[in-house]
Amino acid sequence: MQAMYATAFFPALRVGEITCQPNQSQRNLIFLNPVSFISNREGSVNAIKLTLRNYKPIDPADPVDIFIYRAKLVCPISLLLAYLNLRGTSQSPLFCWPDNSPISRKFFTKALSDSLRFCDLDVSGYKPHSFRTGAASWVAAKG
Repeated sequence: MQAMYATAFFPALRVGEITCQPNQSQRNLIFLNPVSFISNREGSVNAIKLTLRNYKPIDPADPVDIFIYRAKLVCPISLLLAYLNLRGTSQSPLFCWPDNSPISRKFFTKALSDSLRFCDLDVSGYKPHSFRTGAASWVAAKG
């Protein structure tokens, strides 16, 4: 879940880009292919490029590339690489179950509530969209 949370927050993704509703098309989901890694000269991954095939505000004929970079306090690159090491290389949604089915929005929402309760935070103040709005606020605060 940490990798999903970091991947939702740092590039300010919509939850529908990493989860799926029942009976919903998977066309907006990010798939493992074409996720790519950008390494430095020493071979260390310092960025991950996600390609969104159907990015909501843009012409669907033009995929959009979003880059995730290392961060100090919580490193989305480290979390995503650890997840991908466990996930394997099947060509399915980036975040999926062992049978390659996508993680549902319902599961993601419940996991978020459970995580917040574990941290003794008020669940009512957070929703799946909070990652996107929080990221926008964080970027604005950084100038």
